[in-house]
Amino acid sequence: MSPLKAARVLALAALVAAGVAPARASDKSELDSAFFSFYSAQGGLGAATFIQSFEIDETVDFEGQPMPRFALHIVRTRAGHFLFRTTRAGLGTVEQAFDGRVGWQSHSQWGMGLSSNPGADPWVVQNNLLLAMSAFRRGFDYRLLGREDVDGRSCLVAGIKDPGKLEGKIYFDRKNFRILRLERQFFPGSPEQMVAEFGDFQRVSGLDIPFTARVRTGSLTAVHRRTQVTINPHVDESSFVLSTAQLREALEVEAILKRHQDTMGDARAFDRIHSRVTRLVIEVPTSGMKYTETVSQKTPNLILLEINTPGMGSDVRGFDGTTGWVNSELQGYRPLKPPELAELMSEGRAHLVGGLAAGSPFRRRLGERTVNGRAADAVALANQSGPAGNFYFDKETGRLLRIGSAVAGDRTTTTESTMDFSDFRRVDGVEIPFVMTQTTALVRVVSTVQSVENNPPIDDGIFRPRRDY
Repeated sequence: MSPLKAARVLALAALVAAGVAPARASDKSELDSAFFSFYSAQGGLGAATFIQSFEIDETVDFEGQPMPRFALHIVRTRAGHFLFRTTRAGLGTVEQAFDGRVGWQSHSQWGMGLSSNPGADPWVVQNNLLLAMSAFRRGFDYRLLGREDVDGRSCLVAGIKDPGKLEGKIYFDRKNFRILRLERQFFPGSPEQMVAEFGDFQRVSGLDIPFTARVRTGSLTAVHRRTQVTINPHVDESSFVLSTAQLREALEVEAILKRHQDTMGDARAFDRIHSRVTRLVIEVPTSGMKYTETVSQKTPNLILLEINTPGMGSDVRGFDGTTGWVNSELQGYRPLKPPELAELMSEGRAHLVGGLAAGSPFRRRLGERTVNGRAADAVALANQSGPAGNFYFDKETGRLLRIGSAVAGDRTTTTESTMDFSDFRRVDGVEIPFVMTQTTALVRVVSTVQSVENNPPIDDGIFRPRRDY
């Protein structure tokens, strides 16, 4: 056999071993060589067996978003078990893990919660060192689409379709056959894609590893800059596992939240609601003041609260998924302080019900309390932005009776604002409180719902910071 023919056979053997169905003979052999060279640079035929585990230290920035850089430490095994440790300035450290059976997230102060199917989480997917090798299921088909430039480098473009009908593209540098870009659907048939671009390749334990990755999922672009990569470190998988007490508390809180969800309406009713506009009349009994409020909301967590007070003009507060802000005719624009944002989000949950579990990954059980003469289960909930408040659920009915939120005082004090709910009615199959009573150390405010409109068209732009009137 000639050396050229032997090389061809070896290339095809590498593709078959990697679970790749070779392109048709009519496709250019350059594409077969690209796959062969890539797999060779990743450890050759034994790559999948050689890499039993890996450890990464990196920093992550988000392009075009006012989100601070954070440090990320990753430990992951060949079996897909992992521990992510994220440290953000001012927000502490968050751990996310999967032990092969249970997925969970934890914050030292805010608590912890269980997560389902963590391996499919886009954040987990993009933080796989072997993303370029594992983005598509074994046995995928490929075809040559042509040539394009990526960052000024000429690339071969391969169209991919795996056995699960997941489609995408791989861009090979024509000079060295490194993968410079990867496109992959979130799920078969999805118009949304994950797009990953790789650079700063370095040799680690004989493998060709990208030390920068720019990953776009939806409208969010994360830039990963790796400072250290270790192949096959010793992994103590006990750090991935919850203690018996932690698992018991997490399951108890999960049951409380599920009962509340079932009480408020069935899952299909909640799934049908993606946006809501609620109009209210607000009264302050002690002063006789009366004004109107309109709350516009859109899943997953966008909110705009507009208050119009006779003789005082309007006050608008919003959250666009990243930035909390307030703008009033009297005082102008400013960002919301963390406790103010927590209060806004808590008020939002009073109007767009049903998303407490999904929107609050961090949870702590506070025990039993009494709210307006009724026994209640108290749970502290928090999300990536911070505490969402203390939530009190009727032990008998499962209804949410009260939310308690921290309110900013002076530089050294914090007080609690409570929102109590009553007069529950069903709208489009979902139970809604039509009377909400907010109480602080200084004032009592009664909000009465006048109308609720589900699923009106709402442009995302209305939630963005409004600096001018």
